[in-house]
Amino acid sequence: EVAALQPDRCREVFDDAMFFLLRFTNLVTVNRDGRVVCSALAMPQGGRVNVKPELYLQRLLVRPGFTVGEPNPTGATTGRPNIALAVPLGAGALDEAEPIAGALVLGLDPQRLALQMPDLPGIGGLVLTRSGHVALASHGQRGLIGTHLPEA
Repeated sequence: EVAALQPDRCREVFDDAMFFLLRFTNLVTVNRDGRVVCSALAMPQGGRVNVKPELYLQRLLVRPGFTVGEPNPTGATTGRPNIALAVPLGAGALDEAEPIAGALVLGLDPQRLALQMPDLPGIGGLVLTRSGHVALASHGQRGLIGTHLPEA
């Protein structure tokens, strides 16, 4: 149902997935052009929303497979910070010779996840993305989430 990228067909599935949103920002499908087709949360006024393709979609289109995006300070559907966890949809998800139709995307909430990182006295921790952005930080360093760290 979700892989069809048809809003009327994914509504029921997404309604059942709302319990996920306790730790995540949203669950959406996007087409190849980056347009949000289905959203577990209500779409912003106007209804037509596009994601920033450079955060994960461009990479997913080139190399289909599970993709972790770059930190996004303002999510397309929620306006909240998130990190996209995306998997391809369509024939291209199973056959490299076929193009993918879009993606199923779960928005990871870096602030909520950071609250679950243990505080160990004298030890700080950061989780960085491939491009050097801080995705997660331990308690004393949470202000760094979303910032870019230059190479040491």
